[in-house]
Amino acid sequence: MNKKFIGLSFAVLFSVVCSHVYASGGFDAKSWESVDVAKYNKIIISAHDNKREWVTKPEFYVHYLLGLNETKEILYSIEANRMEMPTEFTIKLKRKGLLDDSVSGDIHVLVMKKTGKGYWKVVSGKRASSCWRSKSKGFQSKPCP
Repeated sequence: MNKKFIGLSFAVLFSVVCSHVYASGGFDAKSWESVDVAKYNKIIISAHDNKREWVTKPEFYVHYLLGLNETKEILYSIEANRMEMPTEFTIKLKRKGLLDDSVSGDIHVLVMKKTGKGYWKVVSGKRASSCWRSKSKGFQSKPCP
C-alpha cells in the first residue's frame, strides 16, 4: 500500500472515531433547510480543474466548502460508508459562537459520493441555525431575527 492511502485511511478513521465519541447526538436540529449543492460542486470542480490536492481528501472539504473562520467552537464528523475504498461520505459540521449579529451557530450536513474523476461530488445538503435573540434555544430552519 502506498503511504498516502495509509495516511488518509488513518486520518479518516481517527476523525470518525474521535468525532463520534465527542459528538454523539451533537448534530440534532428541530427542522432543516435544504441547501443548494450546486455552489459546492462548482467550487470542487474548479479546484479539481486547477489540480488542488484537497479535492481528493474528504476531510478537507469541511474547511474549503463550509469555512472554519470567525467562530468560537467547531465540531465536525466525517462518516464513510465503509473503511476500504469508500464511495460515500457524510460530513457534519457544527459551529457555535459565530461573529454574527443574529446567527449564533449553525449545523451543516453534506452527503458526498465519489466520482470517476478522482474527486467527491456533493449530492445533498441541509443546514439549521441557532439564533442569538430567539426564545427557542435549538437549531432550526427558521431565519434568525
